[in-house]
Amino acid sequence: VLGVEKESLGMEDNFFHRGGHSLKGSRMIAAVQKSLQVKVPLAQLFKTPDIRSLGRFIDNTSRSAYSAITPVEPQEYYPLSFNQKRLWFIHQRRPDSPAFNLTGQYLFPGDVNPAILQKAVDKIVQRHESFRTFFVMHDDRPVQKIAPAVHVPVEIRDITAEVTAQPGDLDRLEEDAFREMSNRLFHLERAPLLRVMLIKAPDRHN
Repeated sequence: VLGVEKESLGMEDNFFHRGGHSLKGSRMIAAVQKSLQVKVPLAQLFKTPDIRSLGRFIDNTSRSAYSAITPVEPQEYYPLSFNQKRLWFIHQRRPDSPAFNLTGQYLFPGDVNPAILQKAVDKIVQRHESFRTFFVMHDDRPVQKIAPAVHVPVEIRDITAEVTAQPGDLDRLEEDAFREMSNRLFHLERAPLLRVMLIKAPDRHN
C-alpha cells in the first residue's frame, strides 16, 4: 500500500509519516478485514498509526466475516436510496436553495498547472460512476441514471490582481470566490452534479 520495501518498515513506524494518507489507509484496512476478519475503522488508524499499536487493537477486537460488495449489473436506471429520495423531494420543494450543496477545499502549495489538474479531474470522473450520476423521473418515480461520459471543466478564478495591501484582503477574496461557487445551484436532472474551481492566489497557494 505504501509502495516501500517491507524490510524498511519498523513496528513503530507511523503509517502517515511513511507516505500514507486516508485513501491508502482505506485500502489497507480493507485488506486487513479481508485477511484477518477484523473491522478497523479508518479513525482507528489515525489513533494507532503504527504496526505495534494497531496490532494490539486487532488482537482485542472480535472477528467479523469479510463480505465483498458485489457490483450490480449495468442497467438504464437505478433505484434511489432512502437519503437520496429524501433529498430529491426536498429539492423539489426548494429548488432555489443551495443548502444541500457539499463543498470542500484543498490547498495546493506553490503553482498548479491547470491542464494537468483538468486531466486528473477527467480521470477521476470517468473512473467513479457517482460523479456521472444524475436524477430523472421514470414511471412516475425518481431514479438515478449514470451518464457514460461527463466533462467537468476546471474553472479558474485568478484573484491576484484584486488583492490590495489591506490586512486580510487575500483571505476575504478567497472566501468570496469559494462562497460564490458554493451557492451556485445544480439541476439534478443534468450531469455533472459536481464543480471544480482553481482559485489562483498571489505568491502563496492555489
